[in-house]
Amino acid sequence: MASNSRDNQPGKTNTAAVPPPLPAQHKYWTRSKTRNEKKTYSEGGAFGDEIDGVRSYSLQDKLDSTSYTDSYFVKRMEGKDLTISYLQKYGFTIPLLFNDKVGLGLRVPTPNFSVNRIITYVGSRRKLDVTDVKTQKKFKINFKRWGKYYQEPIKDKLLNVNPLEFSNTKLEKYVKSPNIVRELDWVDCVWPRHFKGSQTKSTNVKYGGTPYPKVQKFCLMSVKGCYTDFHIDFGGASVWIHIFKGSKVFWIVPPTDVNISLYEQWILSGKQGDTFFGDTVKECGRVTLNAGDTFFIPTGWIYAVYTTKDSIVFGGHFLHSFGIQEQLRVAKAEESTNVPEKFRYPFFIETLWYVLERYVYCGLGISHLTESVVPPPAPVGYIHFSLQEIYGIYEITRYLHGLP
Repeated sequence: MASNSRDNQPGKTNTAAVPPPLPAQHKYWTRSKTRNEKKTYSEGGAFGDEIDGVRSYSLQDKLDSTSYTDSYFVKRMEGKDLTISYLQKYGFTIPLLFNDKVGLGLRVPTPNFSVNRIITYVGSRRKLDVTDVKTQKKFKINFKRWGKYYQEPIKDKLLNVNPLEFSNTKLEKYVKSPNIVRELDWVDCVWPRHFKGSQTKSTNVKYGGTPYPKVQKFCLMSVKGCYTDFHIDFGGASVWIHIFKGSKVFWIVPPTDVNISLYEQWILSGKQGDTFFGDTVKECGRVTLNAGDTFFIPTGWIYAVYTTKDSIVFGGHFLHSFGIQEQLRVAKAEESTNVPEKFRYPFFIETLWYVLERYVYCGLGISHLTESVVPPPAPVGYIHFSLQEIYGIYEITRYLHGLP
């Protein structure tokens, strides 16, 4: 969390009991949805259900169109400039693009790393959720079978596979998330470390040996032609994406009040196959990512993805203190629309409690954890909580107070 950073040390905690009203630009986050919105969230978490059902519009036209620009929606940066100080000054409100990983602290396998190597390190018997694009039939296959399909030069059908979370596998040591993610990610900053260290399962089943939110590292192997329609990531999580091989095109829409309303109407219309959501908003950006590019998408952004070349992507999800209000807004929408728990950010409520405990511990030196629960070490020196964090702490308290 931000208060743990050296860049965040000088200053003083705001002790106001009730923060002042939220700035106007945050107004839309306070609005909750009450209607059915099943397609907003997906089991994939990272990219939604990668489906390619019958459409009355041409994706190729959307790829060729000059109507979409990334000029106002994506900030190109160098890795060395992405720091806590930068986020404190400018926030994390627009997607960030890095054309190389220098300075990011990101580690991925060497270029000759193949799908077969991934299978070896994850396990050939690992079950994957797959969708037949043409029939929309969903089924499970083992990783070995998927690997054979992926590497076939000519494919008799188009299959999509959900992102594979590979934390706690042998593949994990070959992938290290960017420095900024490890500094901000609540799983690293507030979740008791020995819980994460006692991980035994490859899933997020709460009572099956998974004692922490297992969403930090995923691998996505997509074949050319896969398309993911517009969606918002689960739990309001932000996401980092590194194109290891291949290329993808992203259409991105900012989460303004108007766009959220239009998105809601589009979801509820049931006519996603007839309307390209990017054409219903005033401005929709488009950006092409190639091998070596790293992309950060903030909380709440609405985006779609098309795979232009067979691709391998590494990435991860993270909740953080620079998007608390936005994250809670998405969580409330999931609750009001009865999104199944397995499609949500795992251990979301528990994480919020640990966040509050962490702020109390850092600010007052008082721990509410039992002696057997070892918290991350507290920062040394003068602690400063940003205004964003003060608002966020207040909103978390209100959110938890309103639970049964």
